[in-house]
Amino acid sequence: MFKKRTLIFLTIFAISHADDTTGFPFQSVISLKETFGEEIGVDDSYTTIGLNLASNEWSSYIPIADVRWHYLHCGDDALNSAVGFRFTPPDSCHQGGLFAFYDYRRVNNQFFDQVGGQIEYIGPYVELRLHGYWPFRNERLLESTLYDEYVGDFFAISDEIAYTFRQLFFDVGKTFHFNRCLETYFSVGGYYIDSDPWSRVGGGRGTLEVTLLSQLKGFVRASYDSHFRGRFSFGLELRFPLTWCGWCVSSNFDPCAPAYRPIRSQEIIPIEKECCWEWNY
Repeated sequence: MFKKRTLIFLTIFAISHADDTTGFPFQSVISLKETFGEEIGVDDSYTTIGLNLASNEWSSYIPIADVRWHYLHCGDDALNSAVGFRFTPPDSCHQGGLFAFYDYRRVNNQFFDQVGGQIEYIGPYVELRLHGYWPFRNERLLESTLYDEYVGDFFAISDEIAYTFRQLFFDVGKTFHFNRCLETYFSVGGYYIDSDPWSRVGGGRGTLEVTLLSQLKGFVRASYDSHFRGRFSFGLELRFPLTWCGWCVSSNFDPCAPAYRPIRSQEIIPIEKECCWEWNY
């Protein structure tokens, strides 16, 4: 509940200062996204509300903060947050970024959280990102059921356990600008998951995004590994820049592009559920 109130407060604060481009030190973007399908360790569709803040003082270093709250359609929720900066050398079209993450996810009223980090390079021809995550606790008991309606003193116990994992992702992408109102982003990459219950798993994934008018984005994502198998998701996102830099301007032409360029991270902590039995017969 505290995290939800914090996100609501930051959103209201950003809106209330949106027109004060001189006194408010941040550029702000609110986003609303709906994702359908399945992703790595996420079996449900979900709705996302996000807030991005970036420094309004343009210099070589641009501090950025990003927070996103997700409501999973099964009734659980998750949050991921990022703080960091992007660096652009003078008179250069190359950009580097460094971010730290804190994420949490609620599953059946049990909480998982993790920390992570990302290093990125954004250039005119390619975008490279390496990000990893380390959970504080890998395993939690979701539900325990006792079956003792047997003749004699026999019984059976069913425990539903949820696991999370150490994760490492690497993506290679490229943004294509067709005109001032239309751009696409395409990326391919790999990932590595280290989990105690079923050892280590590696896989590949890809993303395709189409952005119209800088505010409306459609996307599809696909991944495959030997444990989660094939996963596919798609969705739609609306972005509302509150400190305006112009209508119908893509990130190729927008002077605010370092602020509005999204932080591409693993949004929701992946979870695997397993049922374990114990009995005395």
